[in-house]
Amino acid sequence: MSKQRNRGLNRRRGATLVEFGFVLPVITLLFFGVLEVGRTLLLQHSADTAAYEGTRAAIVPGATAEDAIQAAGELLEAARISEYTIEVDPEEIEEGTAVVSVEVSVPIEQNSWVVPTFFSGTSVKSIVTLFSERPPVVKLSGIDDAKKKLKSTKNKAAAD
Repeated sequence: MSKQRNRGLNRRRGATLVEFGFVLPVITLLFFGVLEVGRTLLLQHSADTAAYEGTRAAIVPGATAEDAIQAAGELLEAARISEYTIEVDPEEIEEGTAVVSVEVSVPIEQNSWVVPTFFSGTSVKSIVTLFSERPPVVKLSGIDDAKKKLKSTKNKAAAD
């Protein structure tokens, strides 16, 4: 009787090994997929924060586009993000500048923790547009500029 019991246990061990062989690749794929999606969301949040802080640095009187690039770059460097691009519009910020935009783009492939299977060749982008801290007359003159930038941002997003 004990020999038959051992044969049944050995068969069950074999079935367990086969089931594990089927389940392991699925669990591994899910694990690395969640890891990659999490990193992508972290990159998007970092790009959003950097664009916002860069724009805030550029809207104060006397600020330059370099100030915006430096503020955004410091946040991205602190998050250990590499190979990013920062664009400031307008490139020359003057006293009459009513609206300032900062666009931050981060390639996912160069900033992934694992081999970027799902998001290879893509990047996350964030554009923030704020009115500058200028007299009300200057701000009012920038409303049309802000509407144009918002429209072009929506068109860019739709094209991507």
